[in-house]
Amino acid sequence: MAETIPPHVRILIGSIYVVTSLLLLAVTAVVIVAIVTSKRMRNIAAYVIILNIEIAAALQLVVHIVGGVMALVNTKFVPWLDKRLGAVAQLGWCTVNVLTLALALNRLSFFTSVNLFKHLQSFKPTIVLIAFSWLCGLYFFVVLLSPDTALRFHMEDLQWNYEDSPLLPLLTISERTIIVPAFAISFFIYIAICLMIWKNSTSNSPEVRLLVMAIITFLDEALLFSIYQFGEYVLPNSPYSRVAANFYWIVECGIHAITLLSVNSILRSRIFQAVTQNQIFHTSGSRSTHHQRNAFNEYRV
Repeated sequence: MAETIPPHVRILIGSIYVVTSLLLLAVTAVVIVAIVTSKRMRNIAAYVIILNIEIAAALQLVVHIVGGVMALVNTKFVPWLDKRLGAVAQLGWCTVNVLTLALALNRLSFFTSVNLFKHLQSFKPTIVLIAFSWLCGLYFFVVLLSPDTALRFHMEDLQWNYEDSPLLPLLTISERTIIVPAFAISFFIYIAICLMIWKNSTSNSPEVRLLVMAIITFLDEALLFSIYQFGEYVLPNSPYSRVAANFYWIVECGIHAITLLSVNSILRSRIFQAVTQNQIFHTSGSRSTHHQRNAFNEYRV
């Protein structure tokens, strides 16, 4: 007989899903706002790529919040809801996976002396790579909205995953055709960059710290992909294995933002300044309106 998750454990898991997703969504939203309101960051190609990564991650976290609520109340509310949300989650997930390649190419452009790759620092190729990434995600979004397949929240496993359908082989092949090459190219790019850094003895620059964030993002995405592709062969055949995989998906969506905040002191100071000056606004009454306006303008520089 298949193992089932008891009601009290389901409620606990649903609560963990919701709380974790909300916290990570808040962190992600802070990073999005910080980049959007910073004129300097908006003019740096790497941060434009990171902004799109965070937007795609936020889409996934919203879906995970709803999945957590479904687990809590033990209902999908309406039959079509998880199908639509599953398509949104896959849109965000696939887009992030391809954007990791765009970020890897951007990092390569800073550490190589090859002029061809230097052009990747400009906005035109960056926008092309970003648009291609979203188009790849949109492909999965459209396929999953078709009546022949879906990515749904499975109540028995408390996990977002594909349902068994005639188009499942197409989705699996599409993932491996689009995402695996992106990961493979990114892997060799990061190996090459690490060799360049070792050769030039460069270890403490803003570009290197941003590289650390990019590599962590790549490794997290690759691990999540491996879990969903090959987890059934190495993990115990238990609903709790699938719960763990779903929880890692949630955590992975927020790791980009947390890592960026960890390595970027300027971004941390901007956020800290905005938060502290908002606190002054809330505690100083009407006299603080002028201070809040100045804080906002300073935050945008």
